[in-house]
Amino acid sequence: MKCLNCNKDFEPTYKGKKCCSRSCGVSYGNKNRKPRTEASKAKTSKTLKDNASTLSKLDRAIKNNSKCILKWTNCKICDTIILHKSGIQKNYCSDKCRNIQRSQTAIKQLKKGNGKKGYYKGVWCDSTYELVFVIYHIENNIAIQRCLETFPYIFDNKPHTYNPDFIVDNIIYEIKGYMNERAKIKHDAANEIKDVVLLRKNDLKPYFDFVKDKFNIPITRLHTLYDDNVIISKKCKNCNKEYNSNNKTFCSIKCSGEFRFNVNCVLNEEGRFKKND
Repeated sequence: MKCLNCNKDFEPTYKGKKCCSRSCGVSYGNKNRKPRTEASKAKTSKTLKDNASTLSKLDRAIKNNSKCILKWTNCKICDTIILHKSGIQKNYCSDKCRNIQRSQTAIKQLKKGNGKKGYYKGVWCDSTYELVFVIYHIENNIAIQRCLETFPYIFDNKPHTYNPDFIVDNIIYEIKGYMNERAKIKHDAANEIKDVVLLRKNDLKPYFDFVKDKFNIPITRLHTLYDDNVIISKKCKNCNKEYNSNNKTFCSIKCSGEFRFNVNCVLNEEGRFKKND
């Protein structure tokens, strides 16, 4: 077969191929094309300039009958309207607004009472409230350990698991510096299965007084009593493999995902939870 552009013999690789190469195909297609007039070029130039200077993204999409589905939301900080593609979440109009939101979130976390964490003689504490509770029992030679028992509960129609804080003389304790809706739901769900003693700030006053008298330091410096770089040997809750860690519950991310997936599947199938006999 001969190429329509250069008359060179070639073997077509598919049905309907008329030129020996892509360049010959383009040249052959442009042979009968009329040259653009200056009026046509000026019209295209004017349209592009108008779109770039005056039309918004939404106006351009409507004018050009764009097939892209667009949606608009309001910035969570300054309430500016943001136009973006559907399926892409966009909550802030700029990095400045995003950074303001991050600062506000950090302040809220501090107001929630999230304490300083660490080990005291091998027992992990999530706050200074837990620290004074642990110090009181250890210094009085009373056995105390973290509670490893898990209790299921439902929040926002989703299954979750909850671990109370400590076990002392077979009694489960939960230390709470603040109480919100989720914390109340967790505690009530655990109480349906086993009795969990809830200790609030006023309940911990004797423990704070004991620590203050023993160490003679202000409450704001209690975190200085934590152990430095204590590494504890633990067993993974999923595969029972021993590993060394400060605050990890599982030996790997894989085990963490498998354990939570299995728990969630059980919760979804049961739908509700009964008190153990």
